[in-house]
Amino acid sequence: MQNESSFLKLFKASAGSGKTYTLAKEYLKIILLNPYDYNKILAVTFTKKATAEMKSRIIEFLSKLEKNDTAVANLKAAIISEIMEEKNIDIAAVFDKNVSTALQLILHDYSNFNISTIDSFFQSIIRSFAKELDLPIGMEVELDTESVLQHAVQAMLKEYKSGKDDFSRWLEEYVFDLIEEDKSWRVEKNINQLAEQLLKDDYLQHIPDNTHSFDITTYKEVLTQLKKLYFNYQNTLDALTVEVQKKIENDNLDLSLFYQGNKSITSFIKNTSAYDVQANSYLLKMLNGESLFSKEVAKNAVQASALTQAWESYIKSYITAVLAVKEAQEQGYYAAEIVLKNIYALALLELVNSKIKEYKKDKNLILISDTNQIVSLIAKHEEVPFIFEKSATFLKYILIDEFQDTSTLQWQGMLPLLLEILQNINGLVLIVGDAKQSIYRWRGGKMDLIIDGIKSGLPDSWKNRIDKPLKDNFRSAKEIVDFNNAFFTTVKNTITLENTLFKEVLEDVNQGVKKNDKKGFVQCKWLKKSDDEDVFLSEILHTIQSQKKTRPYKDFAILVRTNTKGALIANYLQQHNIPVVSAESLLLHQHLPVALLIAAMEYVLHPDEDFYAVKLNYHYAKFLQLEDIEKYLATPQKKYLFEENIEALSKYKTSALAGLEISELMFTLMQLLQLDIHSDNYLLRFQDVVFNYVQKQGGAAADFLDFWEQKKDKFSIIPPEGIDAVTISTIHKSKGLQYPIVIVPYADWSMKPKSETMIWLQSNVPPFQQLNTFPVEVNSKLEKSLFTEAYTKELKQNYIDNINVLYVAFTRAEEQLYIFTVETKKDKGIENPQSVNKLLSCIIPQLNLNDATLTNNEVFSYGALSNFEVKQNEITSNLKMKSVQFHNFKNDIQLKRKTDYNAAQTKGNVVHEILSKIKHPSHAEKAIAATVKEEIHWYSDIISKVILLFQELDWFNPKWQQLNERNAIYKGSQLRADRILLSEKECVIVDYKTGAKENEHLKKMQTYKTAYAAFFNKPTTAFLLYTDTVELIEVL
Repeated sequence: MQNESSFLKLFKASAGSGKTYTLAKEYLKIILLNPYDYNKILAVTFTKKATAEMKSRIIEFLSKLEKNDTAVANLKAAIISEIMEEKNIDIAAVFDKNVSTALQLILHDYSNFNISTIDSFFQSIIRSFAKELDLPIGMEVELDTESVLQHAVQAMLKEYKSGKDDFSRWLEEYVFDLIEEDKSWRVEKNINQLAEQLLKDDYLQHIPDNTHSFDITTYKEVLTQLKKLYFNYQNTLDALTVEVQKKIENDNLDLSLFYQGNKSITSFIKNTSAYDVQANSYLLKMLNGESLFSKEVAKNAVQASALTQAWESYIKSYITAVLAVKEAQEQGYYAAEIVLKNIYALALLELVNSKIKEYKKDKNLILISDTNQIVSLIAKHEEVPFIFEKSATFLKYILIDEFQDTSTLQWQGMLPLLLEILQNINGLVLIVGDAKQSIYRWRGGKMDLIIDGIKSGLPDSWKNRIDKPLKDNFRSAKEIVDFNNAFFTTVKNTITLENTLFKEVLEDVNQGVKKNDKKGFVQCKWLKKSDDEDVFLSEILHTIQSQKKTRPYKDFAILVRTNTKGALIANYLQQHNIPVVSAESLLLHQHLPVALLIAAMEYVLHPDEDFYAVKLNYHYAKFLQLEDIEKYLATPQKKYLFEENIEALSKYKTSALAGLEISELMFTLMQLLQLDIHSDNYLLRFQDVVFNYVQKQGGAAADFLDFWEQKKDKFSIIPPEGIDAVTISTIHKSKGLQYPIVIVPYADWSMKPKSETMIWLQSNVPPFQQLNTFPVEVNSKLEKSLFTEAYTKELKQNYIDNINVLYVAFTRAEEQLYIFTVETKKDKGIENPQSVNKLLSCIIPQLNLNDATLTNNEVFSYGALSNFEVKQNEITSNLKMKSVQFHNFKNDIQLKRKTDYNAAQTKGNVVHEILSKIKHPSHAEKAIAATVKEEIHWYSDIISKVILLFQELDWFNPKWQQLNERNAIYKGSQLRADRILLSEKECVIVDYKTGAKENEHLKKMQTYKTAYAAFFNKPTTAFLLYTDTVELIEVL
């Protein structure tokens, strides 16, 4: 039972309602009543920025209260009044003394000023239980979970042993299945994508005790049954369709003469052949006997008779049979197809998980994603007083911010602590949240916790709770508030979503206005799409430029759904000399010099592939700012532009660069392309990326380019704060922030789940029940499957997510809100709009706002622009980041024998390339001529000696199948021998080397020998050929 002196307070804090101020005030009420309780308070936020802001706000308030600053006079009165109302205690006489005491206590014991993120709090508990949990005492928390996953997947793949165990055979079947489906056979990518689920709450909730394991027998059995379900459906439909098509062909029947021509029977047969059975309205009328053919056809007795006979004798029965198969098997068919997509990777998840555990133990760390689950388990199995004792944390008050973003596992971890405080400690639990701003469901946030979770988790306290809705908006001008009130109220009353949560989320959407000192303005424009230009970009530019004399750039914020759109806008505005600030949108790979540098790296490694040459040529032409680039590139040239200007990048000289380590290659290419003289911030940031990669992963250029392709969307420059520049941000990142002028372009995204959205399901239907739990992608096929209920649920939840995203975007504006969307037609037969532009077209014309105008259904306007004068001292300088001159340290630090080494390496690489083109002695002259233009005599002499050696060993005998650089996979690693000779009975492999002999060469070839022997299943002999001395060494 709840103690009478304990409190559960709930604050529903809509956007702009003074949430941070309220939290700080509630904190002050605690410590100004009992200053020595400062170390018994825990305030939980969800970001480090929010933590810093709240700490700063409390210290600021205490400092001003100590000085009796008039700016906090209302705050002082409110604290005294509310304590009197809630506790019946008058602290007026001791107020000033308690302020000084509390401030001194906090400043002198700042480490116990417990305002932290929920992750930090959970980590402190975990460290306290390290021994009980068998965790390393000095563990680190790893934030880069993606890299850990990739390492785990690679470690698992290294366990592969060609067909020798269940795992290896399963992996082989997986590869063959991907090849049969004409998909990329790189299993790492597919496994990595699914393995990401291991770290998400949704997966952990379905498998709380990690019971999932690699049971090959079960998976093989399920796989067989799923394929049976899948192919039975296809084979049955195929048999029916082939039979009816033969009869139609024998009767020479013209199906277009039936009712509605090819839209009825022909369409049905075509869709059935693609296993997408659909009986449209035309066909249903035919089946109901309403119409078989047109009146025109009926006039021709012969045609009418033939059509009627065919319909009655076999076409109608075919359609009926197909529809019966659809009714009986379609759901199982689609369910099988969906589950089959991930079943191979699913079976491997526990093996990946075991590698993750090994990695964590080896590196003495836990993952940031582990914290929620670990604390949830601690809370489930340990007594709360013991948890407090172990963590040296004795809490009496917990304040939780942004509760709508709390995940189920986080709630499970917090709940026992809250119950202890409310039931046994006579403390306070204060929860602040707003279901309308719940936009993080994709990372575990559960908005329904704020609706129902508190009530069910704290039933006794719920009855006597104190509800304090924050109803007034202190952020936005009246017109902004009026528009949002009207818009979202109309959404609530118009959208018919069979989800009780939907109505409850928008229940308290109406706000009062507190900011009356400035005018507000809202505009929504429906733009006409153009094939020639992005109409959104020009509209954004016009909006900013139209106010450039009255508003500084820093007043503008552009909110987008994706970083891709943000980068597009950032580039466009910068091209028009408008400075921008965006941590997400100033992406390195979007910057031309970086794109040019990457293109040059790719070309150096693939000089024989035209694609990379053309790509480099395009970027180089753009970099040189050639006039009419498209025309130049479309005109055939004898040489690429970069070859004409940079001799070192000519096709036959790139081998000198191909062997360089990635950082050295970067420096060299920057000099060749003259990028170093420009030295911009993007290139400086790119150098950091390269150096960090080399420290962690090594210096292989090809590996870095693979890494770059996977991670390039995560690297951007981070400009300083306080500059006069337009802010570009994703809507998710803008949460909790506010801007004078907000522009929301590209307001036309789909309200349906993204195709890559994945959910975990369980089923009692055979054979799916054997899998315990399994992942499915949310798409239209899911709706037709056995899991249609899960699809519908996800559809509705995603719809609410999108409404919330709009709410967050629209409520960031203080004075002006611009919404740019595109013209659209209304969905026929669909009750709720399925995209944001259709939602806007549906809702905005219904708004009942005085003086609002809607012109030709193209421009909605409400309110008026403020007369705003820019004061010069209010504008900070534009975005000018300090430029650091590029410095190539290689010029200062000369490596011993560098020149000799590079020259020898270059010649070795060229000899290697020539030999790769020779499969018979007669090929030598042509191969040399095609590869080198200088020192031909030297290369001819070396190649002649090698050919003579090969002839003496009979390696040009026709019995040998000659392969150059053929890959083999061995223990998860990819090997590539330079020359392979295969006969019916044996295999010979040769690897070319240059320079001094090293033991490492022998060890490597011994590995090659073992690998290729297993790969080809033949006795294998291995040789090292040192091309500069033409010395052949057999590796035993």
